[in-house]
Amino acid sequence: MAPNQLQGVGAGNDLASFAIAPGRKTQVISVGSNLTTAEHYYVHVIGKGKDQECSGGGSCPGFSNTGTTAPYDTRPNLLVPFLVPLPDEDRTWIDYRTYRGLLADEAITNKPNKPLPAYSRAYRPEYQFSQYGLEMKEINATATDANGAETSTNILKSDSPTITSSDDYITALYSLISSNNDRLTAIDGPQELVLALGEEEQLITIGEDQSITFSNIAHLASLDPEDFLSMRLYTNNDASNILWEYAFGSFGVYPEVELEISADDHFTYITAMSVHGDGSDIGWKLIENSGGGNISENATELDEQVSIITLNTSTKVGDTYKVRSQLINIETQSGVKAIGSYLDTGLIKVIAGKPDTIQITKNIEHYPSDNTGTVTLTALIKDQFGNHVEDGTAVTWLANESTSSFISVENITVDGLVTAELRSPKLPVDQVVTVMSGDVVHSTTMKVNRVSGSLTSDVAVINVDNTETATITANVNATDGTPVFWMSKERCGFR
Repeated sequence: MAPNQLQGVGAGNDLASFAIAPGRKTQVISVGSNLTTAEHYYVHVIGKGKDQECSGGGSCPGFSNTGTTAPYDTRPNLLVPFLVPLPDEDRTWIDYRTYRGLLADEAITNKPNKPLPAYSRAYRPEYQFSQYGLEMKEINATATDANGAETSTNILKSDSPTITSSDDYITALYSLISSNNDRLTAIDGPQELVLALGEEEQLITIGEDQSITFSNIAHLASLDPEDFLSMRLYTNNDASNILWEYAFGSFGVYPEVELEISADDHFTYITAMSVHGDGSDIGWKLIENSGGGNISENATELDEQVSIITLNTSTKVGDTYKVRSQLINIETQSGVKAIGSYLDTGLIKVIAGKPDTIQITKNIEHYPSDNTGTVTLTALIKDQFGNHVEDGTAVTWLANESTSSFISVENITVDGLVTAELRSPKLPVDQVVTVMSGDVVHSTTMKVNRVSGSLTSDVAVINVDNTETATITANVNATDGTPVFWMSKERCGFR
């Protein structure tokens, strides 16, 4: 009628009333519009008999005499509190969890029905309800391809509405009609309309040609299909009372993003889930196969909604695969079996297995024991199939620290390779160098040049008068350039 003002809902805006006789009775409330008009409705109990005089000379019940204290100054005076149903969310969830536990108990063969929402009774000065007009025009699922182009599908018009894991967001286009006037000032707190997709909630705007977008749709794959895979309209203070609901199927595939498979494993499981409840099946096809892979002929059906196949890959690094899962045998509204939505896995790529062999090479085979020479060692690490291990594989170098030392080492592979530079020892001791990666250990020996030789003289005896000389020749078994040092005892000298 007007903001914060009540009027009757009977013919000609007359008050619609019913008598409250002693005892427990059921009263059906009817309104003139047959609930076809968006409006807010209130039921009050007046503490006077019908047509009995109220204060101010007016008859009871009536709206001419209101209370004096907010928010009751917008309600009739002489209100009588009576028991009204209020949503009991805690008990609703307790009942629901009990129900889910019974469903999961394999020992129980006679499964229970899903419990109804729980309500408790509390005294309130009124019972109220609202009528809204909702026209859902479109529910568009939008996906973006590899080139960044968006494609939208109106699943509201689909025979088999499906939200897939490749969809980026869902947009609902609607018109929501309410009364021209707001509800009376709330007694139990404000009431807001909520549109939910799965577990994501958004406040919905009242008006013509509105839209609302849900971008967090990845969470749908983790939800219970029978309860949450739908779009629902309800009020924030009574979520169990669904005002409007549109159920859809969900179609997902794993892996949906790029997956790396070790050559050691050379297989992986591909999983598809369809929530339709229409007996549709899931078909499989290998659409990319660069390395002689194959998929199992028969899928494993965990239930009517989940199908699993095995993808067998090669053992060659870099081979790639993609698998397509597609809904088949979908029964449309016309009863025709059809092929429906399909989803492709992410790129599945073979990578190297764990280290299996280590090959060590050196730029020289010998060096002198003078602590100045160096050798560069290179280790090539492969898996059991001959693939170079993955970049970033950890490597440890060890050497005899008491006689030699590393100048530099690489501990992370690049293309399966690491290098180290070792300084020659001070002592003529061969050096054992060990390389470790994963469970594999390999060693090599670095040879040190050992010097041997003999001395000869052109005379056997010379006098000690410092006038005679002897020519001494050293025959050294060493590589050219090896330093030789001469020493003599006292009273002898070299020229």
